[in-house]
Amino acid sequence: MKGYFKFKAGEVYTDEGEVQKDMKDRFDIYAILYEANENSFMLDGSNSLTSENIVAKAQISEEAVTSKKPARAAAVETDEWTAFELPFEPMNGKEINKLKLQDGKYKLSIVLSSSVKGAYFKGAVGSTLYVDELELISEDN
Repeated sequence: MKGYFKFKAGEVYTDEGEVQKDMKDRFDIYAILYEANENSFMLDGSNSLTSENIVAKAQISEEAVTSKKPARAAAVETDEWTAFELPFEPMNGKEINKLKLQDGKYKLSIVLSSSVKGAYFKGAVGSTLYVDELELISEDN
C-alpha cells in the first residue's frame, strides 16, 4: 500500500477526557488482510491489530525504518506531502490460501486514523490527517 500524507496534531492530548500534558497525538495508517469464514465476521478497533485471524498487515511505523528497501516513512507531523510505502508482512504464521481466497473467505480493512489510539478515546481534538493517491497494489501469484 502506498500514498502520501500530511499530519498536524491537535493542541491538547486527552485520555478519556483527562488532559495529558506531556503527550502528543500521532496518526496511524494500516491495512490488514484477515480470515473471515463467515460474511458477518468483522474485526474492530479493539482487535484489528491483535486478532489471530490476521494473515498480513501493512502499517506505518512510529520511526523511519531504513533497514528495508525502500525505507518506510514514519508517522510524523509534517506540512509537506510525504510519501509512504507499506509492504504487507505475514502475521500469525499464516499465508494466503488460494481456495479460501476464491471462496471469499478473506476481508481487507484499510484504516486511516488521525489518532493512533482513537479507538480507546485517547488523542487530541483537531488532529488532522490528509491522505492522497492511496494505492493498494496486488501481485498475481
